[in-house]
Amino acid sequence: MHSLLGPILLKRRYYYDPAKPPGTCGRAPLDTALGLLGQCTPGLAKIATRATAQSSFEESSADLAALAGIKLGARRLQRLSQEVGSTLRETLKRLPPPRLDPAANTPAAIPVLYILGDGTGIPMNKASLSGVKGRGPEGMARTREVKIGGVCTQTSTDEQGRPVRDENSTTWIAGFEQSVDFGLRLREEALRRGAPRAQRTVFLADGAAWLWEVARTNFPEALQILDFWHASEYLAAMARLLEVPNSAAFTERYGRWRADLAASRLDSILSDARAAAALHLPVDSTATGEMSKLLNYLENHRTRMNYAAYRAEGLYIGSGVVEAGCKTVVGQRFKRSGMFWSEPGARNLLHIRTALLSQSRFEDFWAARANA
Repeated sequence: MHSLLGPILLKRRYYYDPAKPPGTCGRAPLDTALGLLGQCTPGLAKIATRATAQSSFEESSADLAALAGIKLGARRLQRLSQEVGSTLRETLKRLPPPRLDPAANTPAAIPVLYILGDGTGIPMNKASLSGVKGRGPEGMARTREVKIGGVCTQTSTDEQGRPVRDENSTTWIAGFEQSVDFGLRLREEALRRGAPRAQRTVFLADGAAWLWEVARTNFPEALQILDFWHASEYLAAMARLLEVPNSAAFTERYGRWRADLAASRLDSILSDARAAAALHLPVDSTATGEMSKLLNYLENHRTRMNYAAYRAEGLYIGSGVVEAGCKTVVGQRFKRSGMFWSEPGARNLLHIRTALLSQSRFEDFWAARANA
């Protein structure tokens, strides 16, 4: 086995089921008693998986050799991350929620609990793209969507009344599952973070339909807010249909609409856009059809765009946290040049990376194994 002090020869009994092919269903009880993972001691496995969650397997192998004199090849690190990732999620699910305040022995107050959601693509190998539709030639896909969910809290606002997210309060989940299953996982995380104790729950996301279905079915009590910047993109698209892009007229119209949006004057935007479209766009043109879709989108999200009220109440109106999470959780590790993932490989490493970026969850996993 491999340890922080180098390789150690371990002799132990190995048991297998004689009714099954040799090597397919064996176990060594001493390995379990010692907490070995991938023929590595817990201390080494913890350091190695922390490295692989942040750098490529090749880079992690080189760093471990240079910084600690530990020689583990990239393939061994890859197998280790798979073994750790496959057990990490289930182990964390069994752990109790965060402890109560030991002084007051009561749950800490949660003025505002935010539920965040988004999606991004991970480049996959051909086997993991079978049956997946995409935008490439002949409908071929190059990526698979991974869903990202976050939970964070807000206790205060700054001197200008702008919201301040509690430091280190964001925890993450990520996965390839369908939105129904992902929504249940996101609800589990919100409950673990104390959703029943929250004085207010806010579901903040962009305009993807699956996200609002997750909100409807799993967080019916939450205030739903459409990301302001996402809504602004629709205003820009509408302005481009009416004015020459980047012209003074475009800038004036888009700026005026955006100010109206921030002031919750959606009716003013819609009436102005409809009047301008009737005046400048041919009735049966593609542009008229596109304008109709954009207007309908804003109308359908009306109840999620009362931005003046949200800001007056000191709430976030932008989903920048989860968009940054897409880059931090996924992009920095899974979208590097030349990387193509299998679904199990990406899924298990996502478990490790989200735990590492979620408060003390990574440490909680190793403490639970040590106490088992």
